[in-house]
Amino acid sequence: MSQHVDRYELKFIFDEAKLSQAMHWLHAHTSFRYSFPIRKVNSLYFDDISYQSVRDNLAGIAHRKKTRLRWYGDTSSGEIDGLVLEFKIKNGRLGHKKTLPLNITDKFLATKVADISRLVESSLSSVRSEAKYSPLVFKDYLIPTLLVEYAREYYEDNHGVRITIDSTITFRSPIASANVSGGLLSAYPHYIMEIKFPIEMKAYVSELLRPLHFTPKRHSKYLAGLSCFGIANYI
Repeated sequence: MSQHVDRYELKFIFDEAKLSQAMHWLHAHTSFRYSFPIRKVNSLYFDDISYQSVRDNLAGIAHRKKTRLRWYGDTSSGEIDGLVLEFKIKNGRLGHKKTLPLNITDKFLATKVADISRLVESSLSSVRSEAKYSPLVFKDYLIPTLLVEYAREYYEDNHGVRITIDSTITFRSPIASANVSGGLLSAYPHYIMEIKFPIEMKAYVSELLRPLHFTPKRHSKYLAGLSCFGIANYI
């Protein structure tokens, strides 16, 4: 299981005009440069039947967790790479991720949504025998609740601060009897920029953002997507 140190993630939600201003700031006032080719990112979120993850977020619970499968590529075309089970853990304003690689890529796209939880749970059985395995495991009572797909751009500056910009964001409501590419589809009209940095870079990033003149805000793709389908009340 990969482990990451706690970091800040500042999020900005843009329309076309604000994105244009942000890109001007990025290229004219910073040392950020492309750090990785643009790629398609896919996240299949899991929750229990009472949507406890949603409740924790809306209630402002400081220590909370989201569980999802993450992979890259155009799922509708059968392209899938780097499939992992990922736990996104928040503790106040700080967060980190823990990931487990899954050896189910060949089966995943052909599996019905109703059977994905059992497929993931089965693939983890051998991992649980390892002494280093974390108690933070996938629970077989979790069900797929939302698929989020988007194109991501990657930037990094001379100090190792990273920025990602997500565009062409779509949400898909899974259908139990279909595969992961099935389900109702809803487009999200905004762009999301995230600035990611370790605790010790807080003062530097605060000064870096001064010319941007935009205020970061809390935002969850998971809640925004569920809101599109009337499952959560989220603005």
